[in-house]
Amino acid sequence: MRLLRLRSLVLGVALAGMVGFAAGQQTAAEKTADQVFKNIQVFQGKPANELRPTMDFIASSLGVHCSFCHNTADFSSDAKPPKRRARQMVEMVYAVNKSTFDGREEVNCYTCHRGSPHPEGRLSVASLVATSSPGIGERVSGEGEAQASPARSQLPSAKDILNKYLAAIGGTDALGAVHAETVEAERAGFGRNTPVTLTRADGKLLLVAGTAKSGYDGAQFWTVGRRGTDLDPESSTVAQLRTDVPLYPAAGLDAAKARVFGVRTVNGHKAYVVAVRTDHGFASYDFDTETGLLLRYTTGAPTYLGMLPLQVNYDDYRAVGAIKLPFAITYANHEFHWERKVTSVKLNPSVDPARFAAPSAK
Repeated sequence: MRLLRLRSLVLGVALAGMVGFAAGQQTAAEKTADQVFKNIQVFQGKPANELRPTMDFIASSLGVHCSFCHNTADFSSDAKPPKRRARQMVEMVYAVNKSTFDGREEVNCYTCHRGSPHPEGRLSVASLVATSSPGIGERVSGEGEAQASPARSQLPSAKDILNKYLAAIGGTDALGAVHAETVEAERAGFGRNTPVTLTRADGKLLLVAGTAKSGYDGAQFWTVGRRGTDLDPESSTVAQLRTDVPLYPAAGLDAAKARVFGVRTVNGHKAYVVAVRTDHGFASYDFDTETGLLLRYTTGAPTYLGMLPLQVNYDDYRAVGAIKLPFAITYANHEFHWERKVTSVKLNPSVDPARFAAPSAK
């Protein structure tokens, strides 16, 4: 399942390489991996909240679980040979990127492993056999070839695509009149259904899912759950919360910084692919070529080796006052997928700003 998720989201990561990205900068208040965890060697000095997402990145790239490298009774132990080999591989990846790509994250575990602990070093004849046999002299095609897209000059500009989207969901005047919203929904996933309430206002977020809470106070993401309060959540958690902050999807897209890469099919609809570099990494947006509506948003969480992808699909747009919002939202990362079905939306409710404040650490 890990491999299937990673493969289905890898196009977004490829787009990130095409536009480049700036990883989130570590602040003085953030702790490093070697300050929080034992026996950290090749990851010294790197943000502690990216360690577990990095482990997820490695596990998904190799199609394995934690126990492949780790003694799960003592994760700091070096008893297992694969853990020592993993350190060597990380050092190799860093050296290749430094010497060949000026330090950019172009090569990582997934580049070679593709879901296997042992990369295939020989080209397999079977992998070149097409579904229907070619005639003599015809080119043999592999699976997964990109669909033909119009020439760049035939594509609309990012500005035109964004303007069509904004018009489709109500227009700039109607959207500008919305300053806050409360969303009631149900999350289906992880083996159960959970009631969810989202409150948004002034670029801040409060998300309540069952007994768990998380949010953004305008400067800091935070979570409260069974393990207490976390004022420095893992980068993968931050990436998920960041998608929920805007009052409507793609609210923060800057068309002047975006590029249109072509057309692809998303859930049976032709969509323009728009990618942009952000302060937090990368983002790609898929807009329906006919309706202008946003169908998919792809982003990722920074790790020590590359971006851990996150994909969000939007469907079932409905009128809420003078604007349209998606009522069916599906999330997928490297390992899981879950759905959020919106049941009601209240625009411009009175919201106490104190609700977004990060709680004291416990």
